Amino acid sequence: MRRPILVASALAAAGVIAIPSAAVASPTQSSTKTGTSGALATTVVKREPGATWKKMSIRGQHQQKSNWCGPAAAATVLTEWDVPLRKDQQKYFASKMGTDRLGFTSPIAMSRELTRYINAKLHVVGTKYSTYRTIKNDNLWDAVRGFYNYGSGPPILLVSAKKSWYPHAASGVAHYVVVYGYYDTIVRKERQYLVWDPDYGTHGGTRKLNANNWEKIAYVGRIVVAPKQWV
Repeated sequence: MRRPILVASALAAAGVIAIPSAAVASPTQSSTKTGTSGALATTVVKREPGATWKKMSIRGQHQQKSNWCGPAAAATVLTEWDVPLRKDQQKYFASKMGTDRLGFTSPIAMSRELTRYINAKLHVVGTKYSTYRTIKNDNLWDAVRGFYNYGSGPPILLVSAKKSWYPHAASGVAHYVVVYGYYDTIVRKERQYLVWDPDYGTHGGTRKLNANNWEKIAYVGRIVVAPKQWV
């Protein structure tokens, strides 16, 4: 079981705030897929001496419906917390988060239901996940490293499908992915994330995202659902 930790989140330090629910009004992931690897979001890394990949222990979940990238991302987060998944976990989250009713998953609903579920299963209290906006590249980089080092769980990014890995998607389509690792380097241009994409291929899969490109592929508001400082 995960031990309670005090985390000085780089996201909170950046002065970001939770977005109002009215600010998210687009459906989530399109069923449109392409064979592209997302040139904008991917780069080739030349390994420097001592640089390594740091990974959290997740079991990536494939989204079971075209608009369930949010429930699938949330279910993936639970696996790093060692929280047992229900057989109908994505369906459960889709119901609790209003995904099917609204046609998309609100990031505020996602952070709320992740907190409720984790607290109930681990018999703890306190906010575990919160919704943040206007996150910049450096804020996210510092936060991801902190989440890994302090064991506070992986963040979920809301990206533009079209600007990231689905160029044929409509411009208003958003998509949730999970950051579960990073390339530990001091060279800024070589910073990278390991990202679980619940709609990649036939079973979901890992992509690499250049950390300097987060702001370029982020959905409107540069929204991140991420661990919150807790005791």
